[in-house]
Amino acid sequence: MRSSATRLRGKLIVNRVAGADFRMAEGFKGHMERRSPRYPYSASAEVMWDGLVELTRVTELSRYGCYLETTRPLVPGTRVTLKILEEGRLFEATATVLYSQPQLGMGVAFREVKSTFQSILEEWLQHSLDRQNRKPSIEDFDAE
Repeated sequence: MRSSATRLRGKLIVNRVAGADFRMAEGFKGHMERRSPRYPYSASAEVMWDGLVELTRVTELSRYGCYLETTRPLVPGTRVTLKILEEGRLFEATATVLYSQPQLGMGVAFREVKSTFQSILEEWLQHSLDRQNRKPSIEDFDAE
């Protein structure tokens, strides 16, 4: 797979991998730099920055960040407030956009998480891990 990188404005790198742009904050090395694994996850999210709000969807979650599906990803380095709502429970954190993929989404790193929200995040991660390690069962499918 061929890739190329270009430095923009000293803080942003644009990689072209397999014909698609992949924007990331300078110094970010993708999954090789992650401190903890990401788990598949699905929840509604709200991203707030500069007085604007966008509804998105979380598709991957980790102790230190998440991936958000959106057709309008923000520029890497943008600071946001993130709210994730799942099963009536709310998680909130300040975060920074680490990388973005045009028309697909963006990866964000949590910066400030209050202890109340950290415990909710830990529960969600444990639940996701348990689901991942569980053997499939016919009970997993609802009859319609």
